[in-house]
Amino acid sequence: MPHRACASGGVGFVPRSDLVPHWPQTIITAYAGASVVEPLRSALFGTDVRLMLYPRVIDRFELAEPPRGLCFGIGNVGTIQLREISGDRIGYPIEGVEGEFPPANSFDTFGRFRRFLRPGDADVLNVYGAGDALVPALSQAHDVGRLSSAQFALQMINAPQAQTFSYRP
Repeated sequence: MPHRACASGGVGFVPRSDLVPHWPQTIITAYAGASVVEPLRSALFGTDVRLMLYPRVIDRFELAEPPRGLCFGIGNVGTIQLREISGDRIGYPIEGVEGEFPPANSFDTFGRFRRFLRPGDADVLNVYGAGDALVPALSQAHDVGRLSSAQFALQMINAPQAQTFSYRP
């Protein structure tokens, strides 16, 4: 993220993207170190350009989906991110490939959950039924006998997406 400070030490950020018109409630947060930097001005130009002016140089910013009610589901690449079910970090995402379920070596890359559909491919998950059921597979991924209903619900939370961009000189 190249940037140049103006004489007063400020910086501008100009995203030109389909996100501007199609995701108008995007939350853009800028940081200088650990501090949040509020924009002096935010303006739209045309249909896909946003200008944001900041009073000082930022070293990272984050684009995030707006918060919404609790959502459950499968991510846009056909996986879920496993969450901790014990200890002092219950509910926290398990980072890295260990947290991706089903794992990458499963059947196909973008349809990994197809194996957990009820027979006939009716787009209904086979949670406990015969065949390859989801809860036993999630239980195995967590190395427990059987997930409780609360632990299963925790695994199916689909949190808002965020992308961080950093400047490193």
